[in-house]
Amino acid sequence: MVTIKTPEETLVLVPHILGYRPRSAFVMCGLDSHCKDAAGIGTCVGPIVRFDYRNEPLSVDHGRFLAQVTRRHDVTVAVLVLYCASLNELDTGELSQRIALIHSMVTRAQRPGSFLFTFALDSEHFVRLDDGRRLVRNVSELESCASAAELVFQGSAPGTEQPGMALPAVAADQRARAVSAAYAVLGEGKGKEAARSLWNLLDAAQARHIPFSGSFACPNVEEVRSSLESEAPKVRWPSSPSRGHSSVEAEKPMESAEMAAAGECRAEDSAEGFARTVGEASASLTVPLNRDTALAWGLEPNLRRGSDADANRVAEILAEAVVRPPNISRVKVACAVLDLIAAYDCPGAVDALAASAYLHWWACLNSIAADRVARALRKDPGHSLTGLLVDALSSGMMAPWYSYACGAA
Repeated sequence: MVTIKTPEETLVLVPHILGYRPRSAFVMCGLDSHCKDAAGIGTCVGPIVRFDYRNEPLSVDHGRFLAQVTRRHDVTVAVLVLYCASLNELDTGELSQRIALIHSMVTRAQRPGSFLFTFALDSEHFVRLDDGRRLVRNVSELESCASAAELVFQGSAPGTEQPGMALPAVAADQRARAVSAAYAVLGEGKGKEAARSLWNLLDAAQARHIPFSGSFACPNVEEVRSSLESEAPKVRWPSSPSRGHSSVEAEKPMESAEMAAAGECRAEDSAEGFARTVGEASASLTVPLNRDTALAWGLEPNLRRGSDADANRVAEILAEAVVRPPNISRVKVACAVLDLIAAYDCPGAVDALAASAYLHWWACLNSIAADRVARALRKDPGHSLTGLLVDALSSGMMAPWYSYACGAA
């Protein structure tokens, strides 16, 4: 728990809630704490809305939208922040007046006794816009306050880009291996059976996972591959014999060059096996039950392997999830694995994107969910799960559990 003692300290908190420091953005961050996640670690705070004000100049329509969000979510404590290149932007055009109008519209949408603070911030200075004084102060004041030190002590470190938005980078040769493996599975009609590779990926990622600390971060390929090698003994790559060595010769001490060659051989085998596993997992997601079971895995921490749940159990998990907050750490793991699979762009990638979008939406990360939906639509405009999410996201609908939790709070 971080204690905010002054309105200015809300500026310290916003990047830690977002997980990154915005640039050229106008942000509304609700600071009401609605509920804990299922593990009691993460707190649901919000809502959070961000506009790119350079590409989409602020207008009365933005004010109406933020007022609607404020009423819908009963926002009682919030901060509006303009993240700009220079505070001099406030002296030109109508930007300052438009921000004042938006502040007024949001204030009227709040119930009596609520709080709303409005600031503008560049890399060196900040100013509070709603108190009439327009006193320009140095950002170093924020960095030295007690709440900033407390957040750093807790391990929070905002990045420069929105975490989790980009998919992992994949080498072309590894993608080709994965695609080949996916087509082999589908060609043999073994999409259902290939789900074992999906469960291996999820198990390995879960075994290496560090508990949720405030933001979604998609691990890179090497991190997840390392997870499989060190934490998932059920995953076995086919081993090739040492170059030119019999079993007897292999017992002899190897020269350094020979050791390096053997190490490269093992690394190649491991990388090839990992790519094959990803390809098989991707192909398995083309089977609707496997995809839905992956969603159930993300929403039910007690489900150890997807193969432990039949269709009825999967349906029960998805239904029960509607009325309780998710375990945000578990959702984070599932999203990371699904994003990794999608990055290989094999058959089944659209299903991985749709499932990732669903779980990001379930975690109330609508901006990342919208990105995954857009990627999925480019691959298959008629995908059923993606179509459902388009309707939910375009209407601003939150995951059903959120309404239950807020109603009970």
